[in-house]
Amino acid sequence: MLLMPLRLLIPTDKLFAFKMPNTRIVKIGFEEYIAPRDLSRFRGVMIRLSGDNELFHNHQGVTGYHYSYPKIQYKIIDGCAAVVGINEGAEALLQMFSGGGCILCQFGYKEVTLHVASVEESNYEMALTKDFHKYRIDDWLPLNSRNYEQFSNADGLISQIALLEKILTGNILSTAKGLGVYFDSRVICRIDSLDYDGPTMYKGVELMNFTASFRTNVILPQWIGLGKSSSLNHGTITYINKNQ
Repeated sequence: MLLMPLRLLIPTDKLFAFKMPNTRIVKIGFEEYIAPRDLSRFRGVMIRLSGDNELFHNHQGVTGYHYSYPKIQYKIIDGCAAVVGINEGAEALLQMFSGGGCILCQFGYKEVTLHVASVEESNYEMALTKDFHKYRIDDWLPLNSRNYEQFSNADGLISQIALLEKILTGNILSTAKGLGVYFDSRVICRIDSLDYDGPTMYKGVELMNFTASFRTNVILPQWIGLGKSSSLNHGTITYINKNQ
């Protein structure tokens, strides 16, 4: 018997994906503007409304912490309050806001009613592709005490950018793992522009805050966060149209 070689048929636009479960995203947008200082209070209101559902705070019990990718993330999008749910977090948000409505928040001495403006649902296949995709990342916190020293001692801007590209790649891989997605080929990131937005306090430590545009060979879901404090508006991803 003549054995013919098997030919593996792979879609040409997704050559390197090993495991590609769909990532479900739900974004609840509110009409009202919110100040960054009030975002943690907004989170607290959402946690109470959820009945202390662990998805909404990513903690286990009183002192425990889930060291996993947060499936509920609190955002400021175009100046307005928003909350993004991912996979099981998406389902939890739909159950809470499928009929729209509003929530009452106490921001310091001020009582604010937030009215639901939109409920958006989408699905993404977080996969490696042969093409590059352009994104913007806002309020990104890439540096810690260890790699801050590397960044400060780097030999010029090119070396600093190379370090940040390595960190961004690690953030993408960590996020993918947290969503059950794994790749069998190299993830590539190229930073096209970088702006330093000043210092940000994170767990009592002052960190450098950046906004960047970049290209990667990974399809990333809109609005998800990458890196530290992704549950509280840091590292938020938005897609950049190729014509922009």
